[in-house]
Amino acid sequence: WFVGEYRLLDRHEHPGNVPLFTARHEPSGRVFSIVLLGSRRCDDPAIWSGIARRTSAAIAATDPVLSRTWSIEQADTTRFIVCEQVAGESLGRVLTRSGAMSPRVAGALGLRIARSIAARHAAGEVHGGLSLDAVRLPSGDGPADPDAARVLQYPLVGDPHLDPPRIPLESDEDLERLGTQASFVAPELTRPNAVCDPRSDVYAIGCVLHALLTGQVPGWRGEPRATLRQAAISG
Repeated sequence: WFVGEYRLLDRHEHPGNVPLFTARHEPSGRVFSIVLLGSRRCDDPAIWSGIARRTSAAIAATDPVLSRTWSIEQADTTRFIVCEQVAGESLGRVLTRSGAMSPRVAGALGLRIARSIAARHAAGEVHGGLSLDAVRLPSGDGPADPDAARVLQYPLVGDPHLDPPRIPLESDEDLERLGTQASFVAPELTRPNAVCDPRSDVYAIGCVLHALLTGQVPGWRGEPRATLRQAAISG
């Protein structure tokens, strides 16, 4: 299956429930991640304006820790965003396999993550989807290398159609899809119509640091609804 000059190879889960593929650009042979956008949703001028703005901001991001967003393209009626293919495994899988990190490694990794998020804030943007699943480390059984960590950014986290970014919590499907990311959702984001802002990113950074030092997902109650309910009470 082709989209323009890109051959779609493997489909992957995306936290925003949009089609995400590994794709090869046939003229160059290079491999990318491709996020397909909803045609009907993009017909809404407000939604399309938000997608264009956030994509331009992501393309302009130069922090080396952040995944790269390369372009927004259209083939026939299909619009899509081309991103870097980030290798490695999620930080969640690393912690499940290896357990808590030493304070030295956790501090170095936490600082690297925090600086990448701060770079988005300095550019007037928010991340809006930081969790263990949004951080990648090289695959392997060796010790974690903080200097090799990458943070996935727009459009690889959250629903790319939402501007400003928010955490969809309206349906049972939304909650099930959220999974353990619920532990990284700031209490104020559990309120109706709440949107992500720099403060909710800072909350998520603190949760990531907790996980690095303990090897446990913070505040996890076994399922998303109970986790969010407890966060709302605590907040």
